[in-house]
Amino acid sequence: MKQRVEMKTTIVILAAGEGTRMKSSIPKSLHRVAGKSMLRHIVDTTSNIEPEQLIVVHSPNTEDTIKEELFKTKTIFVEQDKPLGTGHALRAANPLIEKTMPLLFCLQTSH
Repeated sequence: MKQRVEMKTTIVILAAGEGTRMKSSIPKSLHRVAGKSMLRHIVDTTSNIEPEQLIVVHSPNTEDTIKEELFKTKTIFVEQDKPLGTGHALRAANPLIEKTMPLLFCLQTSH
């Protein structure tokens, strides 16, 4: 029988996509697929990891909307002040990432 190894983990979800290529005013991470937002799918899928830290990087003016989506989830919210790409979004979260734990980096895409 395999033993489950308990390991403290940090999960960073990049949710700063604005959805412009989707021709929508809804942030990309909040578009619904199979009845749930793409962001909720990622959070639910990774929840069995039971992360020590769950960090969501969002774009300006979307924090309140994303907080509503994740209202029952212990989450650290980080604003990416300018949409300068994936690396920049992860850099925005970097000061809050616990460096002694493994990191799981998640994002959603529209293509």
